[in-house]
Amino acid sequence: MPDLTLPLIAALTGAAWVAGLWYLGLYTHPSVLSWQRLARLRGLADQRPLGERVAERVPLLRRAQAETDIGRLLAILGRPDRATGWVLRVAFQAGLALAAVLLVDELALLGGQPAALPPWFGLLAAAAGPGTASARWDARSPTASPTSPS
Repeated sequence: MPDLTLPLIAALTGAAWVAGLWYLGLYTHPSVLSWQRLARLRGLADQRPLGERVAERVPLLRRAQAETDIGRLLAILGRPDRATGWVLRVAFQAGLALAAVLLVDELALLGGQPAALPPWFGLLAAAAGPGTASARWDARSPTASPTSPS
């Protein structure tokens, strides 16, 4: 049986390329683009993000979006951070955790010892970053009681 990895990668790359061109509006007729621009300028177009427009029609998605809205959660906690800054900080901390685990592993290999930790442990440490950040939110929440199990 032939190896289908390369054709699948090529097909996925092509599909991503076509989706990107569609998203940029390169397949949209110029008259439609001008109408959309005029509607935006005159306030006739719905300018909400796609996620909000879909969530308006799907209650389960609306609840999930409300529960995971980082900006709203930061506002509830009274934090002056913005959602983008929080996400970047958590991503940086996850990258530091991954780099620290890989550094320990590399130092062990340079010392002639077997690998101190398996490589998947670094990915686990990096993935734990957002989880611990949300756990810190629960601890700082003004509605959290000291007797709650979380």
